[in-house]
Amino acid sequence: DSRRLMGPNLFSQREGAALDIHCRDDEAPSLLLAWRTAVRLLAARLGWERPEVYARPYPGGGHAFLAAPIDALLTATEVNEQAFAIAEAIVEGRPAPDRRDVVARLKVHLQHESNRALVVWQQAARALGVTFTFDDDAVSVGGGTGSLTFPLRAIPEPSAIDWSTVHDIPVALVTGSNGKTTTTRLLAAMLHEAGHVAGL
Repeated sequence: DSRRLMGPNLFSQREGAALDIHCRDDEAPSLLLAWRTAVRLLAARLGWERPEVYARPYPGGGHAFLAAPIDALLTATEVNEQAFAIAEAIVEGRPAPDRRDVVARLKVHLQHESNRALVVWQQAARALGVTFTFDDDAVSVGGGTGSLTFPLRAIPEPSAIDWSTVHDIPVALVTGSNGKTTTTRLLAAMLHEAGHVAGL
């Protein structure tokens, strides 16, 4: 199972694609080693030089991660899965998929997903130290009343924006299995009592 990680995560400060592998404990080290080799080869063929790669076994399988440009995260999930198919074939002693064919298909994915404007906006937001978020439909910079949001496929040039209006607001995120709502309401109440305006 491969999925996009659209920001800093447990594996890296960079965006990328994570791969969860389910296998016997004795298979995990060889599968992950073969995956690392295959994923580096495929990433290099896509022009991602010296890709950041992470792999670690755990009971019942392993975690793997490939850092990728933000306008290539879906492609990175495909790279992960194709590299795993190659790794699995190598470990099992079967013929591996034709790498030229795999690379050709990955290049088509990359071409369709590529969005240079998204990368430029990420760089502009980082340079100004403001929040940058995006999803499948939109891209945003800043937070609260200081945010600007644009459709992903119609992003203006950063030079066309009045960046003096873009700013962040303090944000606290609460995660976990139990108690998120209670904790969030308690924090909002405490901030309100302290004289702050808290959005919840």
